[in-house]
Amino acid sequence: MTEVANSQALRGIVGSTNGELYYVKGHKNLGDGGEGVFMWRTYDIFKNPTTGIYINDNNGTILKTTSSTGWNVGRWVRQYEGHINVLYFGAFGKTQDYTTAFQNAIDFASLYTLNDPELKGSVEIASPNTINCGRNKLIFVKTSTTIIKTITSSINASEMLIIRANNGSITFDNTNNIFLTLKSSLALNNGEIATFVKIDNIVGSNYETYQLFQL
Repeated sequence: MTEVANSQALRGIVGSTNGELYYVKGHKNLGDGGEGVFMWRTYDIFKNPTTGIYINDNNGTILKTTSSTGWNVGRWVRQYEGHINVLYFGAFGKTQDYTTAFQNAIDFASLYTLNDPELKGSVEIASPNTINCGRNKLIFVKTSTTIIKTITSSINASEMLIIRANNGSITFDNTNNIFLTLKSSLALNNGEIATFVKIDNIVGSNYETYQLFQL
């Protein structure tokens, strides 16, 4: 498999055949979390200006060639399994504004479920104070009023946690295993969605720290 240094280098290549593979060593730099395999895809959803839902370069999972000769031919598409990692979109470190990178990840996740809604993961509250959640899950909260004090999750740092209140309200507070930066508490009304990004287990061994990204 041919290797290139980063995403921008791959943009300089027009694929020769549908299914052609390239390995990208990093989003910008070697091993920065954005590395991975990309496949050249020539289906209409990647190139048709009218019906192509994956036509836009999102700087993470869909890359458009810099050469105009490739625009109407196809796109480079990241191959991956499991959760969508914001590192794919260049959101690494803590010193820059990664709003666009996070939004690109969220937008791609939304597009990805259009044709197959079953791709949206979901779990429900197992007990009044506990949510057991997998990676990048949409959590439906069904109790009338629940104060969430404990989150047990397999979500890694930089990954997203999306929570939707369904048929009731939901309240988070800064106790036990959750600590919300910028807010001491958070309330969601029925139907509202909050998107968090896990920063790290930096508050203590019993805490998982989440940054509220979008409400």
